[in-house]
Amino acid sequence: MSETKSVRNYGIDLIKIIACLGVIGLHVFGDANFQTNSDLANQILYYAGTPAIPLFFMANGYFVLNKKRISFAYSFKKIRTLIFVVVSWGLLMFCAETIIKSNGNFVLNVFGGLIQVGHLYHFWFLGSLMILYMLAPILSWLMNKSVHFLPIAIICLTLICFGTDIFSHLEGYPVQSNVIQTFRFWTWLDFYMIGCGIKRIDFENFIHKTMLFAVSVTSFILLIIYSIFNKVLIHNHYAEFNYDNILTFIFCIALFISLSVYFKSEARESRNIEFLSGITMAIYIIHPFVIMVLQKVLEIHGGNLLILLFVVVVGFVTIIASLMVRIPIVKHMVTT
Repeated sequence: MSETKSVRNYGIDLIKIIACLGVIGLHVFGDANFQTNSDLANQILYYAGTPAIPLFFMANGYFVLNKKRISFAYSFKKIRTLIFVVVSWGLLMFCAETIIKSNGNFVLNVFGGLIQVGHLYHFWFLGSLMILYMLAPILSWLMNKSVHFLPIAIICLTLICFGTDIFSHLEGYPVQSNVIQTFRFWTWLDFYMIGCGIKRIDFENFIHKTMLFAVSVTSFILLIIYSIFNKVLIHNHYAEFNYDNILTFIFCIALFISLSVYFKSEARESRNIEFLSGITMAIYIIHPFVIMVLQKVLEIHGGNLLILLFVVVVGFVTIIASLMVRIPIVKHMVTT
């Protein structure tokens, strides 16, 4: 989730921060969303995090696929970094489980997270990134070979996403549930390539920021309403099964264009945004543990107090991540 650019786009940094808050929200408000008497406010806050993961993939595609040349050496270097992160945390979990329970499972702790198994279930995202990095040199070659490849690929993948969403309604259950998140590549690759495509179009010449703001707000509200009703329509409580819906696409694209094209910030704000953007991966890695600990300490598992838990978690993970990236050895475990 990091990038090197001669002219930094702080709008993309802000998108990563918003996405990071969304992921924390998904995991803080998620459990309460499955309760039969789930509070409406908690449902709204849970589904407000729906665009988070798509935005992360768009941000990665925006930077990676727009490089002039993507070599396999570059991809393998990025994959090696991700593997180091996965293995390091897996070994820590294995050691902790062995000491506490005396029956630590090495394979499960080190590699299980890549397929959403075990304590590091959220590492599926890192597994998906590894595969996208493998594909990046091929995608770059195809885009350089033909200017038509990117728009055609995006159209085809988007149609697959919409078709999957429609088929879920016809079947009465989210058909995406048949594939673990790591391998839902019709969705991840689509958002990845859309992020790339947005940078290649000069939107300022034909889209006004007021219209983008209106579209963003409207689609966001409709997405939350749709998600709440979807719990009944196709018995879907999970936000992840709404990623293929047209409202998610509209909101993510409108917000991404708004911030990547029109966002301007003062020098002091830019420094803060850049710093927070730089620790989003660290926050992503540690936030489930912080949530688990704070839930036990504060004994908050539902109700309106979840909002307080969310605020406290955000504060704690920001402080902890800020400290971790300053420690040389630890820094390599939380940055990519």
